[in-house]
Amino acid sequence: MIYTFKKLLFLSFFVLNARAIGQEFKIQFSHIPIGQGITQNDSIGFMSSIGSGITNTSSSDSFSLGVGFLESSQNAFSEPPTITDVIFPSSFGRNQTPSIVEVRLYDLNGIKNVKLELQKGGSNDLIQISMERNNDDSFQAVIPDSIFKVKNFRARIVGTDNMGESTFSNYYSSEVYVKEDKLSTNNDYSHYPSGILKSQWRLLSWPAKLFDNSLAFSELKDGHVFYRYSRVKKNFVIADSIELNKAYWFRHEYVDPVIFEEDSSIAIPLSEYSISLSQGWNLIGSPFSFPVTFKKDSLVGDLHAYNGKEGKEGWDHNQNLLYPWNGYVVYAYQESEITILPFTGGSSSRSLAKEDGWDLNIYIEDELSFDHSAKIGNKRNAKDGLDMYDSPSIPHFKQNLKITMDLNGNNQFNYSKDIRNDQNFNGVWNFQISDNKKNNSISLKGKLNGMIPKDLILALIDIPMRRTIYDFTMSEYQINKESNVPYELKLIAGNEDFVNFTVEQLLNNIPTQFSLGQNYPNPFNPITTINYSLPERSNINISIYNVIGQEIAVLLNMQKEHGYHSTSWNGIDRYGKPVSSGVYFARMTTKNFSQTKKMLLLK
Repeated sequence: MIYTFKKLLFLSFFVLNARAIGQEFKIQFSHIPIGQGITQNDSIGFMSSIGSGITNTSSSDSFSLGVGFLESSQNAFSEPPTITDVIFPSSFGRNQTPSIVEVRLYDLNGIKNVKLELQKGGSNDLIQISMERNNDDSFQAVIPDSIFKVKNFRARIVGTDNMGESTFSNYYSSEVYVKEDKLSTNNDYSHYPSGILKSQWRLLSWPAKLFDNSLAFSELKDGHVFYRYSRVKKNFVIADSIELNKAYWFRHEYVDPVIFEEDSSIAIPLSEYSISLSQGWNLIGSPFSFPVTFKKDSLVGDLHAYNGKEGKEGWDHNQNLLYPWNGYVVYAYQESEITILPFTGGSSSRSLAKEDGWDLNIYIEDELSFDHSAKIGNKRNAKDGLDMYDSPSIPHFKQNLKITMDLNGNNQFNYSKDIRNDQNFNGVWNFQISDNKKNNSISLKGKLNGMIPKDLILALIDIPMRRTIYDFTMSEYQINKESNVPYELKLIAGNEDFVNFTVEQLLNNIPTQFSLGQNYPNPFNPITTINYSLPERSNINISIYNVIGQEIAVLLNMQKEHGYHSTSWNGIDRYGKPVSSGVYFARMTTKNFSQTKKMLLLK
């Protein structure tokens, strides 16, 4: 009995006055969840504070103890350390003072060791630094200056107790005043490691904060010039400073490639970074010196980059990674934001689930340029008119080659993306390919994505050639463009019956040749109508001449799409005066065609 009483007395004393091994840490009863149980033997019983009955018990010759109490005590001692009072400087490397991280840890079993784990930007490797004990529960570590580089770092505290239980703090990151390193386009991961070549337009952004962000003004016509996009003017204006997370058009005419370097810069903290977007097109760049992903919602369109590859340059299709020094364009349907993620796996993430439907990327290339930005398709929640699934054509100074479309047949060719509702399975999309060349050989190819319907058929009509192409998603189709007038294409998508019928109808509405019809009525007084036909989009002029060959009126002098058209003349000359009765001539001219018709005005 004495032995049993001593054991019970020791147990009570332990519960009331337990201390962490190697620490001065007192715990209260409230820290231990009391189990439902009772301890008893022949002469004494110990009731739990809840006062409930006995559950399963552990027994000995002297006494028995409720399992609930044992489990509660064991759970308290198996808990990992508690981390509190973390002191992480708001910036590193700004002055000569040591860069010290401090923390307090508590644990009933005592602290075995504390580590500071560092992870550099763009790396999965961890660097561990032992934290030294200041007193019983305080630890500190000095971060070496060698890590203060443009990629920055993040850190967390790892504490392990004497039972082998570990706990991890959140990650911390601060601004770093770069030492023993410099911000340069030829650093690791840079999009322009060899600099920017002469006469090439490129989108630039800076992957760090600059101490001096002003730009030197160049008065040389062929010198270096930076342009930013003005949302107010909806045009490009010369920039006078560099802002973080913004992108700028740049071109130069120097002999050697231009490499940008900054000796004094600040690497921003490696935490999620949000960029505010205005409605319309935005030129943005990553603020980090290594590749990063991003997240955005459905109010933000695809990201595009203007890249150079294999001796060509142009717009790439949807981008999932942002690289340092490169700039990107993104369309926002209303004010919103995009969030850059310095540490995450996989491709870009979205806050909304992927929409059901299909889409088709259309890629065009010539000898020096490419444009991979065009996209059409059907989505469940899209509208047939303008909505957040559609994008205007991407703004550019002087794009050599581009493909644009009208929006649901509105004949305004200023869009790069037209996604429609999937309830309208059948549809026709109109395209134009334009460049600044009189003659050009262009390759075209399509790529289908998403949930592609089994009965979906695609047909591409080459308007000038009156040709239908069905295999352009399998192999490239060659286009021979023979003027600087935009080249017309139509794409028909839907079931077999719709595609076949529509292709036949469209081909029948493409004239086989240029022609100027006879006016009617003829003779006339004072109005007459003149029909004409164009087998392809052309610059056209229709003018009226008198019998001595003088031009007295211009009826048309513009670019017109292919098809059958008409215009009229009301007998008024270019000065707004009625002409007298007599013989007149209507003449139609295009690049390689001219025709004249005789008319008689009788009053």
